[in-house]
Order: sequence, then structure tokens, then C-alpha cells
Amino acid sequence: MAKRQHRSLAQLERELHAHDAKRSSILAEIKAVVESLSVGAMVQLARIGQATGLGAELPSGGKGGRRPGFQMSAEARKKISLAAKKRWAARRATATR
Repeated sequence: MAKRQHRSLAQLERELHAHDAKRSSILAEIKAVVESLSVGAMVQLARIGQATGLGAELPSGGKGGRRPGFQMSAEARKKISLAAKKRWAARRATATR
């Protein structure tokens, strides 16, 4: 069995900082490359990322995540708004005590 090497906390922190700096520079390079890719290439990259478990979502062609044809009534929006304001007021009241 190999003998385990013990390092000081300061050494480990320096190594971690070096790894973080290297990771940041690699991520910056990846971001620059991705920004220069066309949409088709981005779809391929997203598929690769999903297959490897590293990845981004596939870009969707549509708007947001709302269901088509769904529209909330003004009454329902108002009810939700009032409930949220009531929650916020309660949170503020407990935070100032």
C-alpha cells in the first residue's frame, strides 16, 4: 500500500486556489468558443453535454415554459398578488422585531 502524504492546510489551500484559477481560465476559454459557435453547433454541444452528464439544456425554439393557450384570469392574478403581498408583509413584520 502506498504511504499517504500529509500536507498542511496552507498547502491544500494554495493547491485549491491554483485549481480554481486554472478552472476559471478553462471555463473562460470554453465560453469564448461556445459564443462563437453557430446555433446548430450549440445544439450538438448541448447533446454531448447531456450525454456526458456535464451539460446544458437543449435550446428550445419556442418562448418560455408556459402552456400554449393558457391564460390566467385577472381575478386569479390579483388573488395571487394579494397573497404574495400578505406573505411579504408578514416576513417584514417578523424581520423588524
